[in-house]
Amino acid sequence: MTKSSRADGRPQVGELVTDTRSGRVGEYRDTLGKAAYLRPVGGGCEWETDPDCLVAVPDTEEEAG
Repeated sequence: MTKSSRADGRPQVGELVTDTRSGRVGEYRDTLGKAAYLRPVGGGCEWETDPDCLVAVPDTEEEAG
């Protein structure tokens, strides 16, 4: 799971994360049940993944993106 300042360990809404299942980077939107929802950087259709497959994008990649 990602690093987070939230007590429940989930990323902050809007935080960039990597979905290790697909290799895609997206903005974290929410977790409902056993699914995390991400949106592509710059917009587009959300996709769902396992919340345990999320890894925080380092700040240097986030700034370059």
